[in-house]
Amino acid sequence: MQTVASRIPLPSSSLYDPLTGVLTRDGFLKSLSGRFADPAKTGEPFGLIVVDIDHFGHLNRTLGTVFGDRVLRALGHRLNRGLPVRAITGRISGGRFALLAECHSDQHLAECGDALVRSIASELLHLDRNAYVTVSAGCAIAWPGQDNGNALIARAEQSLAQAKAKGRNRSVLYNPPHQPSLEFGPNIALGRSVVDAFQNDRLALVFQPVVDARSNRTAFHECLLRIQSADESLIDAASWIPTAEDMGLIGCLDQWVLNQAAGILRERADVTLAVNVSGYTAGGTEWIGALAEIASKEPGIVSRLIVEITETAAVHDIGQTIEFVCRARELGVRIALDDFGAGYTAFSHLKDLPVHMVKIDARLTRKLQAEADSKRLLTALFRLAEGFGLETVAEGAETDADYTALRDGGASYIQGFFCGRPAPALPVT
Repeated sequence: MQTVASRIPLPSSSLYDPLTGVLTRDGFLKSLSGRFADPAKTGEPFGLIVVDIDHFGHLNRTLGTVFGDRVLRALGHRLNRGLPVRAITGRISGGRFALLAECHSDQHLAECGDALVRSIASELLHLDRNAYVTVSAGCAIAWPGQDNGNALIARAEQSLAQAKAKGRNRSVLYNPPHQPSLEFGPNIALGRSVVDAFQNDRLALVFQPVVDARSNRTAFHECLLRIQSADESLIDAASWIPTAEDMGLIGCLDQWVLNQAAGILRERADVTLAVNVSGYTAGGTEWIGALAEIASKEPGIVSRLIVEITETAAVHDIGQTIEFVCRARELGVRIALDDFGAGYTAFSHLKDLPVHMVKIDARLTRKLQAEADSKRLLTALFRLAEGFGLETVAEGAETDADYTALRDGGASYIQGFFCGRPAPALPVT
């Protein structure tokens, strides 16, 4: 059984991962780009399978990184030794691998994904009697001439997320939006708009200032994602992010924002930026792997980066979130717990989550002038955060009265339209 298709362009040997023997992320992406660019194969379908080791972070924490490396080597050996289809394999981050597979149909790709998950589970079963190691896989078919690498990866990542949600240790084939079984309902048109914006470079960032309550000067800017419409207006993310999450695009969008922010920080040494990550991103390894690569090359950039994760995502899987936060802190970024107080569920977890700051949900500050209870609750939240040694960002300051009350109440930083509306360019200092 062949493991590498001679028809797919191969990169140089320097792009192979020394631990697993498969291609590095860069090497794999070059092969993927080469497959799309090859005019001799225009119109010939092929597939992408993304494979992720289930609970890989937990395995590293409980059995050690030496065992984690054993799992990675064994998986790389399995992928190099024989596959149910001709393919090129790469390790794209942490415990995640991708296969560029010569499959002629959706059904063929689905069968290959199922066979691959079963064979890997059998291979990894005997590594350690204390560990049952499995993988999940997401599969998507591509048609050269009608597609691109980013969109194909996004579809495979969506399928992988579905495999994880269904209990792991399985493979899921991407279900195109035109098929009625896909649960997008009335959001199909919106979903296509998101995909179109992603594929055609119509994503944009706007920047909202966050003010230091002690000095009344801008301390940093939050990066907010927008879609640029045909009339060049910017569409707020709140209207389409849920659809992007449903479609499995959120990981790619988070990665795009990180890349854009890193580029700005590289050019502007006077700027500090905050970026948001989804619960899906915090639960994977690809985004944190990209951050690690940036940190290894330019540590000065990550020291001026703040990563925001929502309270809801944090408490959904607290162990997973702790792992993500600890890894991000090790790389030098600051961590903010966003929308704190929205669900009133994270209080007991503050002692376990090593964040640097909490952002008080705007729904509380909007009631600031109307409800005395809100004022008392805000004061309690400020004091609670201070007791844990955390800074606070109070969101939703709409008026001078809001700003004054939040500052006098003990907020470290204040954000809202009174401090500045989101703008498409950072101010020149």
